[in-house]
Amino acid sequence: MESRAIYYVSTKGEILPVSPDDNIHYFEILVNSKEKHELEHLFTRIHEHNKQEGLDIFSPSRHFNEAVGDRDRLEDNELMFELYRMIYLLGTAETKKELEEMNVLPNLYESKS
Repeated sequence: MESRAIYYVSTKGEILPVSPDDNIHYFEILVNSKEKHELEHLFTRIHEHNKQEGLDIFSPSRHFNEAVGDRDRLEDNELMFELYRMIYLLGTAETKKELEEMNVLPNLYESKS
C-alpha cells in the first residue's frame, strides 16, 4: 500500500506540500501519488473548460446561443461537483467538517439534477 502525504489544495488549482499562506484558504487532504495525479488532472480539465468559455465570448454564434450556455453551465456544475467531492473524500477530518458546514456538496448535487 502506497503511503499518503498531506497536501493543501486551493479551489484555484494549487496543490502544495507545505502549509500555505494564512491569507488564502486551502483544504487539507491526505493522498497517495495516484490520487494527487487524479486531482491535478481534474484541475487541468477545469482550467481548459474555463479557457474555452473565455474564447466563446468572442464567437457570436456560440456566445449568444443559450443551448451552448446551458451546456457550459452544466459542465461547470459537474466539474465543481467532482472537485468538491474529491476534496471531501481525500480530505482530513477538519476538511470534511468544514465542507459539511459549508453545505457545498448537497447544493452542487441539487444543481446537477
